[in-house]
Amino acid sequence: MHQPGWLSGAIHVAIIAIEVEALVQLLLICLPLCQHLHQRFDLDRDGRISLKEWELARLQAQREVRARHAEARSHSVEGVHILRKPGDGRLFLLANELPDKIGSRYRFWSWTHLVIFLGAGSAGLIML
Repeated sequence: MHQPGWLSGAIHVAIIAIEVEALVQLLLICLPLCQHLHQRFDLDRDGRISLKEWELARLQAQREVRARHAEARSHSVEGVHILRKPGDGRLFLLANELPDKIGSRYRFWSWTHLVIFLGAGSAGLIML
């Protein structure tokens, strides 16, 4: 059965994973720049970054990464989509028609072939 939203959920998870990776890269770049980090986030000017100030730095870095990714997505090519196999083992069908239409077509041809099979079997029995 078709469940809407699973593709967008998979894309959302992939985007979050990419954002986390970019966040780690941004923080690794920021660590050697301690002087800049202290100037920017040492709010009480005690020379140390407290946990609260570090959390503020992390959240700011996360906002910057999301803003960069949003800007990159806004410049992406229109009509480009990413498809992945469902992670929960559901069947994966790539089609240009709605699942209900595909199902009705398969149902029609299944009944048609069943009638042909039974008709051919009946004709074969009559000929004996």
